[in-house]
Amino acid sequence: MQQKLAEDSPALTFTEALALYSHDPNLHKAILFSHSELASSARSLNSAIPPQPTLKSVLEDQYKNLKELHNSILDSCSFLECIQSLINNKTPGPEGIANELLKYLPHKYKESIHKLFVIMCATGITPKAWKKSDAILIFKDKGPETDITSYRPIGLANTLYKL
Repeated sequence: MQQKLAEDSPALTFTEALALYSHDPNLHKAILFSHSELASSARSLNSAIPPQPTLKSVLEDQYKNLKELHNSILDSCSFLECIQSLINNKTPGPEGIANELLKYLPHKYKESIHKLFVIMCATGITPKAWKKSDAILIFKDKGPETDITSYRPIGLANTLYKL
């Protein structure tokens, strides 16, 4: 009987299960025991898994983050702080604008760039030229200089795009 169960269990129909049960009245105890073991295992697995955030809480967090981002883009002081925080002596991207140039621009030009960023945020459009970067290779100081694997690539992005 056990062999028939093992062989036929994947394709066992309800009628066949009833027929097996009628031949072995103790079979229901094994089925119930297996069911309780499965339920116990499921409970222990569920207690080990941390609770997942609800869709509402995820959407609320995303809305909060977007609202903060939106406010920071609209705030000209935040934009000016961002420009002032740019690191000096960095290699510029394909447009050739160094960080120092942005820092020392007259205030009215910085305001114009900020307005451009607000428009880009509102429309969701970024200039294609800003999405291009120059790739250069930096020697790792390991291996022969003639071996390409001795170098690592660095992407030099457009300075305004990094803001």
